[in-house]
Amino acid sequence: MEASPAAAAESCSPVDILTDGDWGQLTRPTEEYLSRLSEESTELFRLTNGEQLAITPSSVTFLNLFEDRVEQRILALLNPQDHKTVVAVYLGQGWCSVDQALRTSNRERQELVQVQSVGERIVLFLLNHVICGSSELPANVFPFRDHPVNEFAKIFWKDQEAAGFYTVKLKASLCSTHTSQCYQLPVLDTIFVRERHRGRGLGLEMLEDFCGLFPDGEEELGISRPISAAMYRVCHRYLQSRPEDQTRLWEVEAPGDWSQRENVWLLIQMGIIPSADPSAHPGSS
Repeated sequence: MEASPAAAAESCSPVDILTDGDWGQLTRPTEEYLSRLSEESTELFRLTNGEQLAITPSSVTFLNLFEDRVEQRILALLNPQDHKTVVAVYLGQGWCSVDQALRTSNRERQELVQVQSVGERIVLFLLNHVICGSSELPANVFPFRDHPVNEFAKIFWKDQEAAGFYTVKLKASLCSTHTSQCYQLPVLDTIFVRERHRGRGLGLEMLEDFCGLFPDGEEELGISRPISAAMYRVCHRYLQSRPEDQTRLWEVEAPGDWSQRENVWLLIQMGIIPSADPSAHPGSS
C-alpha cells in the first residue's frame, strides 16, 4: 500500500484538519495507527522525487512538540539515510510530507495569524524544529529552543504556505520552567523567515506587528540577545521610519531588568553591531 503526499495535497495540512484545541483528535488516531504498524508492513511513502520509503516501526519516531508536555507529540517518518531528517508526519488521517504540512488550501489564510489551534502549533513546531532547526540552519548558529505549549506566536502565511514566524515572551511570564524569574517587559524572542521568502520585507512586517501589539509609548519593548546582523538591518529600517520608538526598543537578556538592556538604536548609531553577513542567523529576512 502506498501513502502518497500528492494524493492528499488539499487535505493533509494540519491547519486545515486540526482546527481546534483538542489534542485527542490527533493522539487517538495516531496511537491506533501505530498499534497496527509492523515490520512486515507493505505501506510506502512516496517522496516528490519518486523515491519510496517503507513505513515500519523502525522508520518512525515520536517528536515531542513541547519540552513541558511530553504527551503532546507527533509521529514522524525519518529519512533512512539520515535519521535526523524528518520527511513526513502522521496527522491522524494519514501521512503528510513536511512541505505539504506547511501549506494550506485556505486562500484566505494570509499574512500574520496568531497561533491557537493544534494544527497551528504543529506548523510552528515544524518551522522551528525541522526547517529552521536543520535544513535552513547555518552551521555556526545554535537552533532556537523548543517553544512552550502556550507561547504567544504568529505565523506569516504567504502564497498559501507558512513563510515564517515570530514568538513573544509576554511581560510577567516565566523565563523558563526552571526558574521563578519573570520577564520585566514584552520580548520578541524568536523570529524566522524561510530562505525562499527572504528579501521581501517579511521580517520588517513582523517587527512592526510585534511593536503594534502594545500601545505606542506605553512600555519598553525587548528583542532577545543576540540580535543577528540581518535583524539589526530590519531594526534600522523600522526605527528610521518610527523615530518615536527609538528610545523604546532594547536588546535584552532574560529577565530584562535595566542592567540587562542595551538600546537598539544607540547600538546601531555607535556601530556596535554584529558582522553584516546575512547568513549569520536563521532569522534572516
